Amino acid sequence: MTIPMGYRKIAADLHARIQQGEYPPESRLPTYAELAQLYSASVSTVQRAVMLLQAHGIIIGVQGAGLYVATTPTTRASPLGRSGCGGPPGSGRQHPPPATRQYGVPGWQGHASRAHVSPDR
Repeated sequence: MTIPMGYRKIAADLHARIQQGEYPPESRLPTYAELAQLYSASVSTVQRAVMLLQAHGIIIGVQGAGLYVATTPTTRASPLGRSGCGGPPGSGRQHPPPATRQYGVPGWQGHASRAHVSPDR
C-alpha cells in the first residue's frame, strides 16, 4: 500500500530531482497525469505542487506545450524548507523571482507574466 504524498512533498521531490539532474534545464517534464500516477496522488494535488515550483521559477508551464524545467533553475534551497514559502520581507521565507524574468524554454517567447499592463495604457 502506498501512502499518497501531499503537494508540498511532491514539490520538494520534483525540485530534488531537478537539482540532481534527472530533469535537466529546458527538458520537458511528464504530464500532470503521469506525475499523478508516479506520486499516487490526484491531478489537482500535482497541479498545486507544480504551481508552487512555478512561483519559484523552477518550472515553466507553456500552454499547449507542457511543463519545462527553467533554463537556469534557481539555486535556492528547496522552496519547501521549514520556513515555508512566501511571507513578508524579512521573515526568512523565500520569494518568487520578479514576474518580468525571461526564460529560454524552446518555443516560448514571453515573460513569466503576460497579464502586466503598463499604467500609461
